Amino acid sequence: MENTRKIIAKVIKIYKSHGAIYLIRKILKVAYYQLYYHRIREMLWHMISKILHIYPPAINSYKPLNKVLNKLMPCSYTAADPLKIIWIAPSEIEYVSNIHYAEPLGQVKKVEKAQKFEQLPAYKGLEEYFHKGNPNRYKEFFEKRTKDGKNWGLKHDQFEERLEELEKLYENIQKEGYKTQKELINKNKRKTIAKNNDAAHPLLNEIKVDVNRNGEFLWRTRGKHRLILAKIIEIDKVPVLIGARDPEWERILKKSMETQKVENIYAEHPDIRKKTAKEEII
Repeated sequence: MENTRKIIAKVIKIYKSHGAIYLIRKILKVAYYQLYYHRIREMLWHMISKILHIYPPAINSYKPLNKVLNKLMPCSYTAADPLKIIWIAPSEIEYVSNIHYAEPLGQVKKVEKAQKFEQLPAYKGLEEYFHKGNPNRYKEFFEKRTKDGKNWGLKHDQFEERLEELEKLYENIQKEGYKTQKELINKNKRKTIAKNNDAAHPLLNEIKVDVNRNGEFLWRTRGKHRLILAKIIEIDKVPVLIGARDPEWERILKKSMETQKVENIYAEHPDIRKKTAKEEII
């Protein structure tokens, strides 16, 4: 009842301050957000996920779709292959992207730096644990993330299980190197699918980055803990998928694709140089 009174008071305040038309727009915007993001989008995600698990090659249907979108809206969709996996040094990912939400791969939009990746609570906590043996900082992060429900499939009181998972992942990366999701599926399909809690299919669950106007890679979503451990272990290269490219970077990339010419400073950029033997397409 109290919440209802607060909502009514807020509606009246907006009406008095901005008028009826503004209020109607505001209500429609809230209704759209609630309906799309909390209902339709979730339903679509589950439907697409089921299709991809039944028939994984359907993932490749996004390439021709992206080409069509690029032709219709070149300012919003990249001319590059949206499913291209590239390998970059973890140290090249210094910042978090200003885009925090999940969207289709291959978009073109303004990309800017947010906070430093190594200032994230998860990074600081795991760095302190693996370098100094102190789990308290990461435990604090874990308990905050699981306070209102499960995260990583674990509850608030399952910190030891989470720590054990991360220790195993740390050891596996140290011993076997960093594996792509495709390699992990080939090794243990059931386990890889079970561990996938972000993407519609494990093949899309690589670390996702954005590229800003200067060609810098910014972490956006997925694989945060994998990237943290790769940085701590000092792995040479990790595979990433590109979520969004800044319009200025897309212009440089498109020019390199059309003319095969690019400024010397960008010639060896992972997003521009020719694919190496280790790189692949999903």
